Amino acid sequence: MKRDFRLFCLLLMFLTSVTAFSAEQAAIWSEYSKRVELSRFVDYWQEPEDAIDIGHVVRLSEDAWTRNGSDSVNLGYGKQIYWFRVALENATSSEANTFLEIGYPVLDYIEVYISPGDGSQTALVLGDKQPFYDRPILHRNFVLPITLAPPCCC
Repeated sequence: MKRDFRLFCLLLMFLTSVTAFSAEQAAIWSEYSKRVELSRFVDYWQEPEDAIDIGHVVRLSEDAWTRNGSDSVNLGYGKQIYWFRVALENATSSEANTFLEIGYPVLDYIEVYISPGDGSQTALVLGDKQPFYDRPILHRNFVLPITLAPPCCC
């Protein structure tokens, strides 16, 4: 498999326990949210030449990650592989059903992991090299449904 023509994207979403995710700041889903732009909350890490799996990525130290901090993610064109993570916190008192949209439809290969911190390591594979009708939501961008658990009452 050629690495030259694919881009890995990883969205590490810790939806139930933001304390387990030590990024600087989580994006907040409130009762008034209709849309949350996640770009400025995204951290990224460039994979080295050797292929890395999700198990390695979740064990990276905090200082390995770079905060995007801007209104869009633009790392240019190239052969590099990037992993991305974002924390999304549900501030409502109930479960929130919403969608995650990756608004760049020409990405060749995307792996999305939801809550990999809970031990699950199954990826949803998306990308413009995948059959269109295999997408969870048939849309020109990559859209997937997500469920945000309410905050834990301790």
